[in-house]
Amino acid sequence: MIVYYSTFLLVLMFLQIGKKSSRKANSYISYFFVASVLVLIAGLRFQVGTDYPHYVNNYFYAYPKDDFNFFLQPGVYIITKISQFIYDDYATWFLLMSCITVIPVVVVIVSRKENVEWCVLFYILLGCWHFSFNLVKQSVAATILFCGTNYIINRQFKKWVIICVLAFTFHVSAILMLPVYFIVEKKIKPRKIVFIFILGIIVLFSYDYLFDLINYLKQDQSLVYGYYKTSSVNVLRVLVGWIPIILCLLWNEGKRFKDDSDFSCLFYLSLFNAVINTASMNSLYLYRFCCYTNMYNILFIPKVVNGTKRYRNLIMAIMIIVYFAFWSYDLYKGSTTVNYHFIFER
Repeated sequence: MIVYYSTFLLVLMFLQIGKKSSRKANSYISYFFVASVLVLIAGLRFQVGTDYPHYVNNYFYAYPKDDFNFFLQPGVYIITKISQFIYDDYATWFLLMSCITVIPVVVVIVSRKENVEWCVLFYILLGCWHFSFNLVKQSVAATILFCGTNYIINRQFKKWVIICVLAFTFHVSAILMLPVYFIVEKKIKPRKIVFIFILGIIVLFSYDYLFDLINYLKQDQSLVYGYYKTSSVNVLRVLVGWIPIILCLLWNEGKRFKDDSDFSCLFYLSLFNAVINTASMNSLYLYRFCCYTNMYNILFIPKVVNGTKRYRNLIMAIMIIVYFAFWSYDLYKGSTTVNYHFIFER
Protein backbone atom coordinates (compact mmCIF):
# COMPACT_ATOMS: atom_id res chain seq x y z
CA MET A 1 0.00 0.00 0.00
CA ILE A 2 2.96 2.31 0.53
CA VAL A 3 3.32 2.79 -3.25
CA TYR A 4 -0.29 3.97 -3.55
CA TYR A 5 -0.10 6.33 -0.59
CA SER A 6 3.19 7.73 -1.86
CA THR A 7 1.59 8.27 -5.27
CA PHE A 8 -1.32 10.13 -3.69
CA LEU A 9 1.03 12.38 -1.71
CA LEU A 10 3.16 13.11 -4.78
CA VAL A 11 0.09 14.01 -6.81
CA LEU A 12 -1.19 16.19 -3.98
CA MET A 13 2.17 17.96 -3.76
CA PHE A 14 2.35 18.70 -7.50
CA LEU A 15 -1.26 19.91 -7.49
CA GLN A 16 -0.51 22.34 -4.68
CA ILE A 17 2.56 23.61 -6.49
CA GLY A 18 0.51 24.16 -9.64
CA LYS A 19 -2.27 25.89 -7.71
CA LYS A 20 0.07 28.33 -5.94
CA SER A 21 2.13 29.13 -9.01
CA SER A 22 1.50 32.58 -10.44
CA ARG A 23 2.69 31.55 -13.89
CA LYS A 24 0.42 29.46 -16.08
CA ALA A 25 3.40 27.65 -17.61
CA ASN A 26 4.53 26.45 -14.19
CA SER A 27 1.03 25.18 -13.45
CA TYR A 28 1.04 23.14 -16.64
CA ILE A 29 4.44 21.71 -15.72
CA SER A 30 3.00 20.63 -12.38
CA TYR A 31 0.04 18.97 -14.11
CA PHE A 32 2.51 17.23 -16.43
CA PHE A 33 4.23 15.72 -13.39
CA VAL A 34 0.85 14.70 -11.96
CA ALA A 35 0.02 12.80 -15.15
CA SER A 36 3.53 11.34 -15.31
CA VAL A 37 3.35 9.93 -11.78
CA LEU A 38 -0.02 8.28 -12.43
CA VAL A 39 1.09 6.93 -15.82
CA LEU A 40 4.35 5.45 -14.52
CA ILE A 41 2.83 3.76 -11.48
CA ALA A 42 0.06 2.25 -13.60
CA GLY A 43 2.25 1.45 -16.60
CA LEU A 44 5.31 0.01 -14.87
CA ARG A 45 3.49 -2.46 -12.65
CA PHE A 46 4.14 -6.20 -12.73
CA GLN A 47 1.52 -8.87 -11.96
CA VAL A 48 -0.73 -6.22 -10.43
CA GLY A 49 -4.37 -6.58 -11.38
CA THR A 50 -6.71 -9.53 -11.77
CA ASP A 51 -6.41 -9.82 -15.55
CA TYR A 52 -2.70 -9.01 -15.84
CA PRO A 53 -1.73 -12.56 -16.98
CA HIS A 54 -4.62 -12.54 -19.45
CA TYR A 55 -3.34 -9.37 -21.11
CA VAL A 56 0.18 -10.77 -21.27
CA ASN A 57 -1.17 -13.88 -22.97
CA ASN A 58 -3.17 -11.76 -25.41
CA TYR A 59 -0.10 -9.75 -26.31
CA PHE A 60 1.73 -12.86 -27.46
CA TYR A 61 -1.08 -14.94 -28.95
CA ALA A 62 -4.17 -12.87 -29.83
CA TYR A 63 -3.26 -9.51 -31.32
CA PRO A 64 0.06 -10.04 -33.12
CA LYS A 65 -1.56 -12.24 -35.76
CA ASP A 66 -1.93 -10.77 -39.23
CA ASP A 67 -5.67 -11.24 -39.79
CA PHE A 68 -7.74 -8.25 -38.70
CA ASN A 69 -10.96 -8.94 -36.81
CA PHE A 70 -13.10 -5.93 -35.93
CA PHE A 71 -14.52 -7.69 -32.87
CA LEU A 72 -11.00 -8.22 -31.50
CA GLN A 73 -10.97 -4.52 -30.65
CA PRO A 74 -8.93 -2.90 -33.42
CA GLY A 75 -7.83 -0.08 -31.12
CA VAL A 76 -6.01 -2.60 -28.94
CA TYR A 77 -4.64 -4.28 -32.07
CA ILE A 78 -3.13 -0.96 -33.21
CA ILE A 79 -1.58 -0.24 -29.79
CA THR A 80 -0.09 -3.74 -29.82
CA LYS A 81 1.48 -3.12 -33.22
CA ILE A 82 2.89 0.21 -32.01
CA SER A 83 4.28 -1.55 -28.94
CA GLN A 84 5.97 -4.16 -31.10
CA PHE A 85 7.48 -1.43 -33.24
CA ILE A 86 8.86 0.56 -30.30
CA TYR A 87 10.08 -2.36 -28.20
CA ASP A 88 8.49 -5.78 -28.52
CA ASP A 89 7.60 -6.47 -24.90
CA TYR A 90 4.28 -6.63 -23.09
CA ALA A 91 5.69 -4.08 -20.61
CA THR A 92 5.72 -1.53 -23.44
CA TRP A 93 2.09 -2.36 -24.17
CA PHE A 94 1.05 -1.76 -20.57
CA LEU A 95 2.90 1.56 -20.51
CA LEU A 96 1.27 2.72 -23.76
CA MET A 97 -2.18 1.71 -22.51
CA SER A 98 -1.50 3.58 -19.29
CA CYS A 99 -0.60 6.72 -21.27
CA ILE A 100 -3.83 6.73 -23.26
CA THR A 101 -5.83 5.95 -20.12
CA VAL A 102 -4.46 8.63 -17.79
CA ILE A 103 -3.17 11.54 -19.88
CA PRO A 104 -6.46 12.40 -21.67
CA VAL A 105 -8.30 12.46 -18.32
CA VAL A 106 -5.85 14.97 -16.86
CA VAL A 107 -5.98 17.03 -20.07
CA VAL A 108 -9.79 17.18 -19.98
CA ILE A 109 -9.81 18.18 -16.30
CA VAL A 110 -7.21 20.91 -16.81
CA SER A 111 -8.90 22.20 -19.97
CA ARG A 112 -12.19 22.70 -18.10
CA LYS A 113 -10.35 25.08 -15.70
CA GLU A 114 -12.78 24.31 -12.89
CA ASN A 115 -11.89 22.53 -9.63
CA VAL A 116 -8.79 21.05 -11.28
CA GLU A 117 -7.10 19.93 -8.07
CA TRP A 118 -10.23 18.34 -6.62
CA CYS A 119 -11.14 16.60 -9.88
CA VAL A 120 -7.70 14.98 -10.14
CA LEU A 121 -7.90 13.78 -6.54
CA PHE A 122 -11.34 12.28 -7.13
CA TYR A 123 -10.01 10.55 -10.24
CA ILE A 124 -7.82 8.61 -7.82
CA LEU A 125 -10.18 8.29 -4.84
CA LEU A 126 -13.23 7.16 -6.84
CA GLY A 127 -11.16 4.19 -8.01
CA CYS A 128 -11.12 5.23 -11.67
CA TRP A 129 -7.31 5.19 -11.78
CA HIS A 130 -6.61 1.85 -10.12
CA PHE A 131 -9.58 0.28 -11.91
CA SER A 132 -7.31 0.37 -14.98
CA PHE A 133 -4.98 -2.09 -13.22
CA ASN A 134 -7.66 -4.77 -13.50
CA LEU A 135 -9.53 -3.92 -16.70
CA VAL A 136 -7.05 -2.23 -19.02
CA LYS A 137 -9.04 -2.12 -22.27
CA GLN A 138 -12.29 -1.07 -20.63
CA SER A 139 -10.48 1.72 -18.81
CA VAL A 140 -9.19 3.11 -22.10
CA ALA A 141 -12.75 3.02 -23.43
CA ALA A 142 -13.93 4.81 -20.27
CA THR A 143 -11.32 7.52 -20.81
CA ILE A 144 -12.43 8.04 -24.41
CA LEU A 145 -16.05 8.38 -23.30
CA PHE A 146 -14.99 10.82 -20.58
CA CYS A 147 -13.27 12.93 -23.22
CA GLY A 148 -16.64 13.26 -24.94
CA THR A 149 -18.41 14.70 -21.88
CA ASN A 150 -18.83 18.11 -23.49
CA TYR A 151 -20.50 16.51 -26.51
CA ILE A 152 -23.25 15.25 -24.20
CA ILE A 153 -23.54 18.54 -22.33
CA ASN A 154 -23.55 20.64 -25.51
CA ARG A 155 -25.93 18.22 -27.25
CA GLN A 156 -23.63 17.30 -30.14
CA PHE A 157 -24.96 13.86 -31.00
CA LYS A 158 -22.86 13.15 -34.09
CA LYS A 159 -19.64 13.80 -32.18
CA TRP A 160 -20.88 11.63 -29.32
CA VAL A 161 -21.49 8.80 -31.79
CA ILE A 162 -17.90 9.11 -33.01
CA ILE A 163 -16.64 9.00 -29.41
CA CYS A 164 -18.69 5.87 -28.67
CA VAL A 165 -17.45 4.12 -31.82
CA LEU A 166 -13.86 5.01 -30.96
CA ALA A 167 -14.34 3.66 -27.42
CA PHE A 168 -15.95 0.55 -28.95
CA THR A 169 -12.68 -0.21 -30.75
CA PHE A 170 -11.09 -0.78 -27.33
CA HIS A 171 -13.99 -2.51 -25.61
CA VAL A 172 -17.24 -3.58 -27.24
CA SER A 173 -19.37 -2.76 -24.20
CA ALA A 174 -18.66 0.96 -24.71
CA ILE A 175 -21.23 1.07 -27.51
CA LEU A 176 -23.93 0.62 -24.85
CA MET A 177 -23.14 4.17 -23.68
CA LEU A 178 -24.56 5.59 -26.92
CA PRO A 179 -28.18 5.87 -25.61
CA VAL A 180 -26.96 7.70 -22.49
CA TYR A 181 -26.98 10.84 -24.64
CA PHE A 182 -30.79 10.81 -24.54
CA ILE A 183 -30.91 10.54 -20.73
CA VAL A 184 -29.24 13.92 -20.25
CA GLU A 185 -30.95 17.29 -20.53
CA LYS A 186 -29.92 20.85 -19.69
CA LYS A 187 -32.65 21.19 -17.07
CA ILE A 188 -33.65 18.89 -14.25
CA LYS A 189 -37.06 17.41 -14.95
CA PRO A 190 -38.91 15.05 -12.57
CA ARG A 191 -40.13 12.87 -15.45
CA LYS A 192 -36.57 12.25 -16.57
CA ILE A 193 -35.53 11.30 -13.03
CA VAL A 194 -38.44 8.84 -12.89
CA PHE A 195 -37.37 7.47 -16.29
CA ILE A 196 -33.84 6.79 -14.99
CA PHE A 197 -35.25 4.87 -12.01
CA ILE A 198 -37.53 2.86 -14.31
CA LEU A 199 -34.52 2.09 -16.49
CA GLY A 200 -32.69 0.81 -13.41
CA ILE A 201 -35.61 -1.48 -12.55
CA ILE A 202 -35.61 -2.82 -16.10
CA VAL A 203 -31.88 -3.58 -15.86
CA LEU A 204 -32.39 -5.29 -12.49
CA PHE A 205 -34.89 -7.74 -14.00
CA SER A 206 -33.19 -8.20 -17.38
CA TYR A 207 -29.94 -9.93 -16.49
CA ASP A 208 -30.49 -12.86 -18.86
CA TYR A 209 -31.21 -10.59 -21.82
CA LEU A 210 -28.16 -8.46 -21.00
CA PHE A 211 -25.92 -11.51 -20.89
CA ASP A 212 -27.30 -12.65 -24.24
CA LEU A 213 -26.42 -9.22 -25.65
CA ILE A 214 -22.90 -9.47 -24.19
CA ASN A 215 -22.53 -12.94 -25.71
CA TYR A 216 -23.45 -11.50 -29.09
CA LEU A 217 -21.08 -8.53 -28.83
CA LYS A 218 -18.11 -10.48 -27.51
CA GLN A 219 -18.80 -13.64 -29.52
CA ASP A 220 -17.62 -15.73 -26.59
CA GLN A 221 -20.17 -17.16 -24.17
CA SER A 222 -17.54 -18.44 -21.76
CA LEU A 223 -16.67 -14.89 -20.70
CA VAL A 224 -19.94 -14.16 -18.92
CA TYR A 225 -20.46 -17.30 -16.88
CA GLY A 226 -19.12 -18.46 -13.56
CA TYR A 227 -17.83 -16.34 -10.69
CA TYR A 228 -18.14 -12.85 -12.21
CA LYS A 229 -21.66 -13.46 -13.48
CA THR A 230 -23.19 -14.69 -10.22
CA SER A 231 -21.19 -12.89 -7.52
CA SER A 232 -22.69 -9.84 -5.87
CA VAL A 233 -21.02 -6.47 -5.48
CA ASN A 234 -19.98 -5.20 -2.06
CA VAL A 235 -22.84 -3.02 -0.82
CA LEU A 236 -20.32 -0.35 0.23
CA ARG A 237 -19.51 0.28 -3.44
CA VAL A 238 -23.18 0.83 -4.17
CA LEU A 239 -23.67 3.21 -1.24
CA VAL A 240 -20.62 5.26 -2.24
CA GLY A 241 -22.17 5.72 -5.67
CA TRP A 242 -25.13 7.52 -4.07
CA ILE A 243 -23.05 10.01 -2.04
CA PRO A 244 -22.86 12.71 -4.78
CA ILE A 245 -26.64 12.63 -5.28
CA ILE A 246 -27.35 12.76 -1.55
CA LEU A 247 -24.88 15.62 -1.13
CA CYS A 248 -26.48 17.45 -4.03
CA LEU A 249 -29.96 17.19 -2.53
CA LEU A 250 -28.83 18.23 0.95
CA TRP A 251 -26.64 21.24 0.21
CA ASN A 252 -27.58 22.76 -3.12
CA GLU A 253 -30.18 25.41 -3.67
CA GLY A 254 -32.93 24.86 -6.21
CA LYS A 255 -31.58 27.56 -8.49
CA ARG A 256 -28.50 25.44 -9.09
CA PHE A 257 -30.69 23.02 -10.98
CA LYS A 258 -32.25 25.80 -13.05
CA ASP A 259 -29.37 28.08 -13.90
CA ASP A 260 -26.45 25.77 -14.61
CA SER A 261 -26.92 23.43 -17.57
CA ASP A 262 -23.48 21.91 -17.00
CA PHE A 263 -24.50 21.06 -13.43
CA SER A 264 -27.82 19.59 -14.58
CA CYS A 265 -26.20 17.33 -17.19
CA LEU A 266 -23.63 16.05 -14.70
CA PHE A 267 -26.45 15.48 -12.19
CA TYR A 268 -28.23 13.22 -14.67
CA LEU A 269 -25.02 11.29 -15.37
CA SER A 270 -24.29 10.88 -11.65
CA LEU A 271 -27.85 9.76 -10.92
CA PHE A 272 -27.69 7.29 -13.81
CA ASN A 273 -24.42 5.96 -12.36
CA ALA A 274 -25.96 5.50 -8.90
CA VAL A 275 -29.05 3.75 -10.30
CA ILE A 276 -27.01 1.43 -12.54
CA ASN A 277 -24.68 0.72 -9.60
CA THR A 278 -27.69 -0.49 -7.65
CA ALA A 279 -29.32 -2.36 -10.53
CA SER A 280 -26.15 -4.32 -11.38
CA MET A 281 -25.07 -5.12 -7.83
CA ASN A 282 -26.01 -8.80 -8.19
CA SER A 283 -23.42 -9.41 -10.89
CA LEU A 284 -19.78 -8.36 -10.80
CA TYR A 285 -19.65 -8.72 -14.56
CA LEU A 286 -22.49 -6.28 -15.23
CA TYR A 287 -21.15 -3.95 -12.55
CA ARG A 288 -18.04 -3.40 -14.68
CA PHE A 289 -20.20 -1.21 -16.92
CA CYS A 290 -20.26 1.35 -14.10
CA CYS A 291 -16.63 2.23 -14.82
CA TYR A 292 -18.01 4.32 -17.70
CA THR A 293 -20.61 6.21 -15.68
CA ASN A 294 -18.54 6.62 -12.50
CA MET A 295 -16.04 8.81 -14.40
CA TYR A 296 -18.50 11.69 -14.52
CA ASN A 297 -18.49 11.97 -10.73
CA ILE A 298 -14.91 13.21 -11.05
CA LEU A 299 -16.40 16.46 -12.36
CA PHE A 300 -19.69 16.39 -10.49
CA ILE A 301 -18.61 16.03 -6.86
CA PRO A 302 -16.40 19.17 -6.74
CA LYS A 303 -19.12 21.07 -8.60
CA VAL A 304 -21.68 20.03 -5.98
CA VAL A 305 -19.47 21.11 -3.10
CA ASN A 306 -18.78 24.46 -4.79
CA GLY A 307 -22.53 25.01 -4.87
CA THR A 308 -22.76 25.03 -1.09
CA LYS A 309 -22.88 28.43 0.58
CA ARG A 310 -21.55 27.54 4.01
CA TYR A 311 -18.87 25.17 5.30
CA ARG A 312 -17.59 24.57 1.78
CA ASN A 313 -14.04 23.73 2.84
CA LEU A 314 -15.25 21.56 5.71
CA ILE A 315 -17.59 19.61 3.42
CA MET A 316 -14.82 19.07 0.88
CA ALA A 317 -12.44 17.91 3.62
CA ILE A 318 -15.03 15.41 4.85
CA MET A 319 -15.61 14.18 1.29
CA ILE A 320 -11.88 13.68 0.75
CA ILE A 321 -11.57 11.74 4.02
CA VAL A 322 -14.59 9.54 3.23
CA TYR A 323 -13.43 8.75 -0.28
CA PHE A 324 -9.83 8.26 0.87
CA ALA A 325 -11.09 5.65 3.32
CA PHE A 326 -13.11 3.98 0.54
CA TRP A 327 -10.11 4.05 -1.80
CA SER A 328 -7.88 2.46 0.84
CA TYR A 329 -10.48 -0.19 1.54
CA ASP A 330 -10.96 -0.92 -2.16
CA LEU A 331 -7.22 -1.34 -2.68
CA TYR A 332 -6.83 -3.48 0.42
CA LYS A 333 -9.67 -5.81 -0.57
CA GLY A 334 -8.15 -6.34 -4.03
CA SER A 335 -5.80 -9.26 -3.48
CA THR A 336 -4.06 -8.74 -6.83
CA THR A 337 -3.81 -4.98 -6.39
CA VAL A 338 -2.75 -4.42 -2.79
CA ASN A 339 0.75 -5.89 -3.26
CA TYR A 340 2.42 -3.66 -5.81
CA HIS A 341 5.48 -4.76 -7.83
CA PHE A 342 7.40 -2.82 -10.46
CA ILE A 343 8.13 -4.36 -13.85
CA PHE A 344 11.83 -4.22 -12.99
CA GLU A 345 11.22 -6.97 -10.40
CA ARG A 346 10.17 -9.60 -12.92
